[in-house]
Amino acid sequence: MRARRWWIGGILVLAGLAGGAVLARERIAGHAATQALRIAGFPEAAVAVRRLDFDGLDASLGLGPAGGVDSVVLAWSTAGLMAQRLDGAALRGVDLRLRLTDGGALELPGMAPAADGSAITEGTAGLPVVPVDRLTIEDAVVTLETASGRLSQPFRLSGTGRGSAFVARLELPAAEQGLAALAPLIGPAAGRLSLDGVLALRMDGHAVRVAPDGCLTLQAKGLTVAGQGIALADGLCLRAAAEGEPLAVWTPGAAESLALRALATVPRLTVPTAPVEATDVAVTLTGGERHADLAATATLRHTARPAAVAPLAVTANAAWASAQPVTFSAAGTGGPLRVTAEGSHDPATGRGRVELRLPKLTFAADGGALAKVFPMLTGTVAATAGGVAAKGRIAWGEEAPTSSGEVLLDGVAAAVGPVSVAGVNGTVRLSSLLPPVAPAGQTVAVSLLDVGIPLTDGTLRFGYGRDGRISVERAEWRWAGGALRAKPFALSPQAPKGLVELEAEGIDFAQLLSLAAVDGLDATGRLHGRLPVRIDSGSVRIDNGVLEASAPGTVRYDPAEPPSFLVGEPGSATDLLRGALTDFRYQELRLTVNGTAGGELVVGLSLQGANPDFYDGHPVKLNLNLSGALDRILRQSIDAYRVPEAVRDRMTEFGLKPP
Repeated sequence: MRARRWWIGGILVLAGLAGGAVLARERIAGHAATQALRIAGFPEAAVAVRRLDFDGLDASLGLGPAGGVDSVVLAWSTAGLMAQRLDGAALRGVDLRLRLTDGGALELPGMAPAADGSAITEGTAGLPVVPVDRLTIEDAVVTLETASGRLSQPFRLSGTGRGSAFVARLELPAAEQGLAALAPLIGPAAGRLSLDGVLALRMDGHAVRVAPDGCLTLQAKGLTVAGQGIALADGLCLRAAAEGEPLAVWTPGAAESLALRALATVPRLTVPTAPVEATDVAVTLTGGERHADLAATATLRHTARPAAVAPLAVTANAAWASAQPVTFSAAGTGGPLRVTAEGSHDPATGRGRVELRLPKLTFAADGGALAKVFPMLTGTVAATAGGVAAKGRIAWGEEAPTSSGEVLLDGVAAAVGPVSVAGVNGTVRLSSLLPPVAPAGQTVAVSLLDVGIPLTDGTLRFGYGRDGRISVERAEWRWAGGALRAKPFALSPQAPKGLVELEAEGIDFAQLLSLAAVDGLDATGRLHGRLPVRIDSGSVRIDNGVLEASAPGTVRYDPAEPPSFLVGEPGSATDLLRGALTDFRYQELRLTVNGTAGGELVVGLSLQGANPDFYDGHPVKLNLNLSGALDRILRQSIDAYRVPEAVRDRMTEFGLKPP
């Protein structure tokens, strides 16, 4: 590209005048150099020679829109001129201007085709020899103009030439740049960048090799890429991918003239709009002008307290080809947790998406696995059986990032404060991942929900809001021939507190008692009522629960071998109770329930009626305490539980065969 050789051509033109220096005056020399540059394709070129003698010259050089040089000092000797080399060249006040074309190529603005129609192109093989033994460039700046703005980078250069080789040291002082100028290359972006460091350059006639001398440091302020803010608190260090190797190699004439192999390390990267940070980031970039491959490692953390997820050790890979979106994949591990991701990003539009997947995470019997993976659940949720799997999606572009997902619950047993559940199966859809939000209408099947009285064989319809509260719209359990339903309620898993009102309807008294498997016990009748469950201060208590018979029925208890508490002398209270219960026909039946979950439940049974064979059917009122009996009876129905069809279908869609 002619833009890369203008200064070499200019030096050679000026050096060519040296042979006639003693015979020509400065004005004639300046005019001749000006004409030579204009013929070479710089129509606005102007050279003013201030000094010309046997030892060298001092001149200024203007290239119009392409910039210029305030001072060009050349030094030569007879031996050097005979070898077609300069002893030294010192340039000061260099203003080099480049332009990025719509096609992504660099050009010198204002440069026209040479007068003879020739042009130096990308396909030209080899590099010209730099005919200078010592070269220095001071007080210099290179400016890149794009359709979205400009970047200006100061630099200093000192180098030496020997034969066809040229070795130089390029210093890049820190100078803030507006990142918006690079939008044609990287998509919508904003912020300020500064680059600081030293590069070692070597030109050998075939290629230019570039390697950082130590660390090339990039600092950023207000950085935004694809609409997402990114903070590099400790900057970025750029160096060669391997010790002793170049960072970049430019080989004119090659099929792909630019080759990169760079290592970028970032101590800490944060996203100001989200509680997420990456530490110990290491990115290896290989590629060229038309393709690039990236491999990265990092530790990813959720910085909220408590964190939603434990730190993840992440490995990632990405690939880019000219005019194509970037594709990438990643995997993160943290203890028993493993997360995978696949996605793409289009630099032209700034839009991208990623698909996340969490393979099934199985819970340990001690309940600790869930808290290790999801610290925010520590002290609030302990899972002891079953497992979860999840998948999610994140998309970004001009608007704020959006996310959604699905969580599969497979036979989960857990405790949420004083409330415990078992056999939870279903798929929960999330409308947001950070923070997690589940819209109303999510349905799961629950084999056991223990809120003081263990409730079995149920379904739950609920939502989980940004306020961290579970809102239950409907909860129903089919049990003992009837149903238990909860009125709508809301609880916070972090601090559960409130009242859950359970309503009973159509409970078959015979099925209820048959679960106790008591020899000689039989009954008829249907029960209804309410069981108020109060959750507060880490405890669950049933306050004045009442179940009543809807119509008259019977209770018969006549075991072949009565238990000791019903064995008594004829005429005693126990003997009378046993006699009354052999065929008791009640008109009213009332069960009262009080007690604390995990403690003793006090169940009172009140019967009013008569036994036609007991005291000629004289009316009797019986009051019995069945402490703890209901708790044991209810638990015995868990094994008969089956997942409802609607829930099974959702689990199958997720990719898991339900129980």
